[in-house]
Amino acid sequence: SELNSLRYDNGVEQLSNGNFIFGDIQSNALYEVNMLGAVVKKYDLGVYAYHHQIIESKDGNIILTASKSTSTHLSGDPTVEDYVIKIDRNTGSVITEWDLKNTLDENRTTWTGTVLSSPIDWFHGNGLIEDEDENIIVTGRTQGAVKYDKNKNLKWIVATHNGWDTSRLGTFPNQF
Repeated sequence: SELNSLRYDNGVEQLSNGNFIFGDIQSNALYEVNMLGAVVKKYDLGVYAYHHQIIESKDGNIILTASKSTSTHLSGDPTVEDYVIKIDRNTGSVITEWDLKNTLDENRTTWTGTVLSSPIDWFHGNGLIEDEDENIIVTGRTQGAVKYDKNKNLKWIVATHNGWDTSRLGTFPNQF
């Protein structure tokens, strides 16, 4: 079976319909399976790779923390685990993309207390929830927790106030 060789060690979530969903980094896909383990739907992630957290949105779609194969730091180095995407449950297409580099300072290293030798894993998105107003809160191992509204506007940051500078879009996360 296709499920025998998957690496889905980062969690399985139960959906409102009773099925389960999880991501697999090896096949670069999400799998929705029923209670008997049969694949109900497979979502190909294309340029994205699943990382750590997947949830069912209030609107019935799927939101997950991810990497994007074309993502690069301002230095030109590749980055990982700095995206959140929302996938249309019916079509499998990405309907919303949060590129965290657009609203946060990808050069900030204050949280960890050490200067990173490489900017590849500058955020490391681990956790994700959606509140009653369809805002998302995403936690980053090296940056704290951040909240975005459904229009991708940064609402707040829970982290030390040190070291924030301008994001790619010219905003200052230190205002929060």
